[in-house]
Amino acid sequence: MFEVGGAINLNSDLRISNGNVTIAGQTAPFPGIMLKGHGVRITASNILMQHIAIRVGDDGRSSDGSWDNKDALQITGSGSSNIVIDHCSWSWGIDENSSTWASNAHDITFSNCLIGEALVNSAHSEGSHSKGLLIGGSSNNPKRVAIIGNLFAHNVDRNPQLKGGTSTVIANNVMYNCGDSYSISNMTRNYVSEKTLATYQGNVFVDGPQSASGAYAIKAESNLASGSAFYADDNVNLSRPSYLIKDSAGCRVSSPPLVISDYTPLASGQVADSVLTYAGSRPAQRDDVDARIVSEVYSGTGSRKNHSSGLWPSYSSTSRDFDQYIPSSPNGDSDGDGYTNLEEVLHQMAMQVEGR
Repeated sequence: MFEVGGAINLNSDLRISNGNVTIAGQTAPFPGIMLKGHGVRITASNILMQHIAIRVGDDGRSSDGSWDNKDALQITGSGSSNIVIDHCSWSWGIDENSSTWASNAHDITFSNCLIGEALVNSAHSEGSHSKGLLIGGSSNNPKRVAIIGNLFAHNVDRNPQLKGGTSTVIANNVMYNCGDSYSISNMTRNYVSEKTLATYQGNVFVDGPQSASGAYAIKAESNLASGSAFYADDNVNLSRPSYLIKDSAGCRVSSPPLVISDYTPLASGQVADSVLTYAGSRPAQRDDVDARIVSEVYSGTGSRKNHSSGLWPSYSSTSRDFDQYIPSSPNGDSDGDGYTNLEEVLHQMAMQVEGR
C-alpha cells in the first residue's frame, strides 16, 4: 500500500522475488504511482499488482545491446503461477512493453491494462523494434494465460504474440494502429514441439495511420505442432473485415480449447467503449500519456514513437496517512463474502480510480 503519489525514478529493475505479495497502486493519492526509467521483474508466485504505471523510456541510452531486454514488465520465474496484473499502464519499452518468458509458468492474467507506444527506432541493438506483449519462453512455455480487456495501441507487433506451446485466452481487447504484424496472435516459431491452444473471443481491431494494409488480425502459423487448436468467435476487424483470420496451420476448431470458469466475454459491440473507458492504471484520473493515447484511438490519429524524450507526463508528489482507511479488524470478514475487511477497502479504492 502507498501513502505517497508521484513518479518513482528507478536505478534498476524492481524485482519481486518473494511470493504472496499485493501491490495496490489504488491506495496512492492522486496522481498515483508511475515507475520511471526501468521496469518490474516478477520471479515469484501469488502476486497481485494493480493501478501502477510503468514507463521505461530511452533517455540517455544508446543501442549498445545493454538495453535489449528492457521491458516495462517481465514475468521470468520458472514455475511462477497465480499472477494477476490488473489496471496497469506500460509504455516506451525498449524490447517489449511486457512479456512472460518463463518455463512452466501458469495461471497468469493481464487484465484492463494499457499497453502502448513500445519504442521503434530507439536503443535496441537490432534497430526497429516496438513490441507489445509476448507470451513465451525457451521451453515448457506458459499455460493458462488470460489476456482480457486490454488496450494495445501504437505497437508495431506482438499485440500480443503467443509462442508455440502456450495456452491462452484472449478476450475483449482492443488493438489499434498495429504495424507489420497487426495480429492478436502470431502463434509461431522457435518452440513448436508442443501443441498451442488459444481461444479468441470478442476482440476488436482498428487500423490507425501506420497500420499495415495486408496484415491479419488473427494468424496461426503453418509450423504449429500437431494437436494445436484455436477457436475464434465474435472478433471484428473494423477497418478491414476480410483480413480477420488467416489459418495457415488448419487448426481452427468449433469449440474453445481453453475457457475461464465464471467468465463471460462481452459482445464485440460493447468492447471498444468498455476498454477505452476502463483500461489503464487510473482510468478516472488518467495522466497525460494515457489520456492522449485513448483520445487518439477515438479520433483515429496518433503515431508510434521512436524516443521518450518530450513525452513524459507531469507527476506531482503527494502524500496522505493511510491509517485512516484501515478498518478496526482488517483481517476479519464482516459481511461474510470471503474478502477481508482490508480487501474490501482496496476494492472500494480501486473502483474510485477506475470511475466505477
